[in-house]
Amino acid sequence: MNKDRKYLHYEIISQNKTHTTFRIIDQSHRGKEFGMDIYYFKSSNSLYLQSVDFPDGNATKTSIFVRGNNVVKDNTCIKILNAKFRKFQLAVQEYNDFFDVKDENLEEPHEIKEITLYETPDFSRFKTRDEAKLHLKMVKREKSLKDFLNKKIKDEISKALILDLFLLNYRELKKIFNED
Repeated sequence: MNKDRKYLHYEIISQNKTHTTFRIIDQSHRGKEFGMDIYYFKSSNSLYLQSVDFPDGNATKTSIFVRGNNVVKDNTCIKILNAKFRKFQLAVQEYNDFFDVKDENLEEPHEIKEITLYETPDFSRFKTRDEAKLHLKMVKREKSLKDFLNKKIKDEISKALILDLFLLNYRELKKIFNED
């Protein structure tokens, strides 16, 4: 059985009340090496991610095809119903979690290092200038949220360390005064 570090990343191109359009932007393995020595991965919600030919969301009701043998069509956009897209999101999360090989040299888990959005958006993929501006606004909001959360986490860690030092000093002082 092949359980290497594998991952699948996508980006949302557009979304409305009924449909989501997205594309695969990065995929570590294809074909037979995509899953556990097989070309598919089955998620807990019974959606299959399949690496056969090229990205397609409407080939079957229970599958979404990701990048496969036809590399010319790697950047094909997939348009599916929002309900199926939510299943796809869960399937991708499970895929990435399942094949995530832990590395002891990774940074502390309490700090957010990256949010998967572009710092400098590719404006050519937007239909209107307003869409591009909205996307840029969302990117800036995500970045400020990341900064805010990192500051909060560091503040809470500092408070915990100060409390630990206080308790340690208190115990030491108590020992000194109780001995005399």
